[in-house]
Amino acid sequence: HSGITTDSSVVSWQLVGFVSGSTSNTTVCKEVSHVDIFSPTESFPVEKLCTFSQLLQNIHCLEFPSRMSSVLRSPLLLHYINCIKDESIYLRLNYWMGQALQEECIWCKVDNQLYEEDFKDFLDTVYKAECFLQEGISSCEEFLYKSLPLWDGSCCRLQVLRLVSWIPLNSFSEVKPYLCEPLAQLFFTSSLYFKCSVLESLKELLQNWLNWHVMQLDMESNTEISPLNTTLSGLVNCVAELIHFVGQLCAVALRLESNATFLLHFILDFYETVCDMYLKYNLPLLVLPPAGVFYPALLSMDSVILNQLCYVIYRYRTNLVAAKENELVKKAILQFKFSSRTYQEYNQYIMVMVGCLWTSSAFQKDIHPQGICLDTEVLEKTRVQEFRNSFNIIYHPALTGYAILFLEQGVSEGLKFFIESSISRISQTSKAKKGSLHI
Repeated sequence: HSGITTDSSVVSWQLVGFVSGSTSNTTVCKEVSHVDIFSPTESFPVEKLCTFSQLLQNIHCLEFPSRMSSVLRSPLLLHYINCIKDESIYLRLNYWMGQALQEECIWCKVDNQLYEEDFKDFLDTVYKAECFLQEGISSCEEFLYKSLPLWDGSCCRLQVLRLVSWIPLNSFSEVKPYLCEPLAQLFFTSSLYFKCSVLESLKELLQNWLNWHVMQLDMESNTEISPLNTTLSGLVNCVAELIHFVGQLCAVALRLESNATFLLHFILDFYETVCDMYLKYNLPLLVLPPAGVFYPALLSMDSVILNQLCYVIYRYRTNLVAAKENELVKKAILQFKFSSRTYQEYNQYIMVMVGCLWTSSAFQKDIHPQGICLDTEVLEKTRVQEFRNSFNIIYHPALTGYAILFLEQGVSEGLKFFIESSISRISQTSKAKKGSLHI
């Protein structure tokens, strides 16, 4: 594994020493002068670069090191790659990285434990380079597509899922068999914490695609600048399919994990990004969470989850109202419009939330196939007193603790009074019912 060790990746390249500003390095920097710009025969080794100004002065005659791994560890060289649009540099870097990833992939080796730490360090280096460049590297994408079907989900988990978040934007039909299907198989058969890690990675992947879209808008829609050359309609379709895929994963995962609060937090965190795509990222798309996510969150016993759901629904409303106003102003110009089905689905969710938290009509008017409508006979069997007026925000199980805390802190002897009045009210109701039966 000579291609990824620290010794082989640095060829007399001491970037940390240069940055720290030590006296010896400062002396070396002063002795190095930039090459004459009109001299075509001379070159400047990148190992002698000390400052960014030196890079700019000698950018036309840089001599690259013999080891490509030093490029990934050098911010100055990554700056150079970003500034110089030379295809040969990308080809060389991609070829070397593809070979290194294929040869050093530890789950394709017999004695993989001997090289696991080295491979983790190498994947961390690749991930940091992608973060610096703000784009995925094509050879890394190919490596993921080839290796994910063989991955066990535990070896180098953090590093692999980080690399997944930088997969470049492609047609979702091309990505699905190589990325989504292997991840889904591991997702459904692994632990709760693995499921949360996958959701976090897919959320970052969505954010990276949306950030790329924002950068394209800043470049005045010049598609020739973009190496991806993706149209707006292609982006909208790809993002929508990714969100629908994650929604399916979430709905099934909640059933497998018995609506775990920890999992719900990561799911709603993903939809916090989705609900603001129109206003925050200027993308004409909004996808609501499936019913298998909405209802478990609404009936959650955790107040944080209920609060998070209310915030997500509120942001959906803000984006939908803004989209509707924009449609009315630019009616003849807009290429993309939200379908009426999106508004209908949102209104249905709102009616359920209001009925559950405010008007005490929960379990009575929900007509959704996966909703929470219950027959009157079933509600009577629950033995809840005055059930038509009892299911609201005051009695929501997730907020009972806050109600008790308010009574303890806000009213002297409030909790005792609350309990006594509740017992008295129940006894009076039962006596009145007995009296009416006797009459």
